[in-house]
Amino acid sequence: MASGGAVLPRKLAHALAQEKPARREQARAQEVPQQAAARETIVQAHSTEERVSVLEARWEETIPALATKTDLAELRTELAQVKSDLVKWALGIAASVLVAFIGLLFASHHSTNTRFDQVNVRIDQLQSETNARFDQLQSDTNGRFDQVNARIDQLQNETNARFDQMNARLDRLFELIASQQAASKSQ
Repeated sequence: MASGGAVLPRKLAHALAQEKPARREQARAQEVPQQAAARETIVQAHSTEERVSVLEARWEETIPALATKTDLAELRTELAQVKSDLVKWALGIAASVLVAFIGLLFASHHSTNTRFDQVNVRIDQLQSETNARFDQLQSDTNGRFDQVNARIDQLQNETNARFDQMNARLDRLFELIASQQAASKSQ
């Protein structure tokens, strides 16, 4: 409080403002002219006693507006109480947020488990449908392969029959050629 730049805490300033508003306004109104007069008096006064009397007069005008040690102690006590209340409030809020977060986490976990169960059921349904489609596709493919194999067997039999006919013709042709060669040698 001794320094000129110090600012009174808000509660103390408010309390002082409510206790003596008229006195403070009066002191403010007189402060500027008195300071100017005091400076002139100090400059004009040559004796130490006159200077001390001016300082005492200024001191008596300034003291009622200043905070005392008791005021500061009460203010510190109030400030400690406010800080304690603020810490309790902050811890209460933090605990509430933590409980809400844990509740949200458990609700989310339950919701996630429920969703996983639904997804698993859907996957099982899709797997059953896919297996049925693959079985049907395999049956259709096997039927087509059987048709293709039957057609291939038919074509192979037809080709073999043609080859047999060609072999029979070639055998007759070779026999004819051999008989002609034998007839030409005998002549």
